[in-house]
Parts: sequence; structure tokens; C-alpha cells
Amino acid sequence: MRGKRKELADAVLAAALAVVALRSQHAKGRVEGAVFDAYIEALSRLQTEAEEYNAYDAAVITGAGARWAEGSETSRQAAAMAAPRQGSVRHQIVAHLANVPPLAHPGYTDRQLERRIGASHQTVSSARNWLCEAGWLEDSGQRRLTNDRPAAVWQLSPAAHRQLTTPKGTG
Repeated sequence: MRGKRKELADAVLAAALAVVALRSQHAKGRVEGAVFDAYIEALSRLQTEAEEYNAYDAAVITGAGARWAEGSETSRQAAAMAAPRQGSVRHQIVAHLANVPPLAHPGYTDRQLERRIGASHQTVSSARNWLCEAGWLEDSGQRRLTNDRPAAVWQLSPAAHRQLTTPKGTG
């Protein structure tokens, strides 16, 4: 799962770099037909790659494209089962991270989640690992000191935000 996500992210980055390179030529006054056409083509590729990346993230969370048949009631129920069950530690982690104000810090460390949920380190880290693998959480890239050591700060993934903000029955 991580390999596919990285492959898609790399494709988005490559497309974005192509757009930037062509944009810099445009800024230098090179607006020839071929450069302009290449720029439009690069923008189109970037849009396609970004859509594929977003579709993959959404599919990981919703279960779309999984081994079961899409469109059937059984498939819908199976996909719903992939979401953290209400009351579970996984659900509590998602709920805590979903309530982080957008302009505040990006999220919480495992230790902060342990204290907020009132669960052991093993329980929280196991639930967090599952949520990361399922596409719900990601490392924010920030670190906070915990017991004088840097600890990862976890946040909801963009796909998780979309899943949580999409009204039921529309996605």
C-alpha cells in the first residue's frame, strides 16, 4: 500500500516539476508555440496525476477497489467495516485528531493520544499503526519532545478529512 502511494506521489511531484520548469521558461519570455503547448500538456498531466493520487487515497479509506465486488450491498457493508468502529481506540484517535483546530498544531504524539484516550502505549500505537496503514493518519513531519526524545506528531490524512467531511450518501 505504501509503495503504491509513494509511486503516485512521485508521479505528482514529477509532473509538478515539469510545470515549474516550463513556467520558468514562460517567465523568461519564451512563449513560443511549442513551449506553450508543452506547458498546457504538463498542466494536464499534473491534474491527471493528482486526481489518481486523490482517488487512491479515497479508495484506501472507503475500500473502493478492494477484492470484493463494487456496487453490491455486501461490498458497501464490507467497506464500512474498514472505518474505525465508534467507541474503539481507533475511532477515538480519529475523533481527537479531527477536532484539532485547523490553525493550531497539526496533531498529537502517541504519548499525547495515550493521555487523552486513557489507553496504554501498546494499545494506542497498535491502533495508530492500523490507521496509518489504512490511510487515515500520516506523520505530519513535525516532532515534539516526549521524555526528552523527539516523537512523531500524527495528523489525519487529506483523504481522511475528505471522508469525514463528505455527507453520507454522496460519496
